[in-house]
Amino acid sequence: MFGTYLKNKFGKKKEIPAADKFYSPLRIGLHSTIEIKTVDWIVIKEQLNKTMVLPSSNMSVVAIGEMKADDDLIYHIYMVDQSDQEFILQLYCTNIKVNEATLFKQVVNIIPLTESEWDEHMGSIGDKNIELDGNTYDRVWGSEHNGHIDLIKFNETIVEQNKTTDYVDNYLLYGRTFKNLTGVDEKELLLVGVEETDETAEITMMLGLSIPLHNINIQ
Repeated sequence: MFGTYLKNKFGKKKEIPAADKFYSPLRIGLHSTIEIKTVDWIVIKEQLNKTMVLPSSNMSVVAIGEMKADDDLIYHIYMVDQSDQEFILQLYCTNIKVNEATLFKQVVNIIPLTESEWDEHMGSIGDKNIELDGNTYDRVWGSEHNGHIDLIKFNETIVEQNKTTDYVDNYLLYGRTFKNLTGVDEKELLLVGVEETDETAEITMMLGLSIPLHNINIQ
């Protein structure tokens, strides 16, 4: 069963026929099984945001999203582990080559119903810094600007087994740096934004951790 996030993400848009074939980096396809080695994260688990969850098992791919970022492509691999926890593996690519891999876990999902609720929940999104669960995250995108900036718009096409769906995603990336037990700097990312369809819009926040490509196994 899809959880709340995947139901919202895939259930509220006009369907158009899916492509016969869909290619993504690392030879990931629909219904692939992905194993992410988390041993490097176990030693920093206590220092991560308290709402961050790590995969408890291999994950099944349920959908694949693609969006452009200037001349590059970003792929979102939507996955579910055996505990029904939902994750997104983000692959940032140039000329089909994967430059960065990040595992994201959604921790905030709000659908405001009035203008005042939008004002309340958008809060400091777009500011130089943002707070979540007592942690301060600095803006990564647009870090050269001191004031408030707008979210960056992306058009995402998501492919499932039997349909292809288009979405408008508006994001900003934040991050915080901390030292692990051996004194080495580690970074926890926070992707925040608004995801829109013709029928609804929701505020989302996703915590993320960078992944070395050799820690990703695809079956």
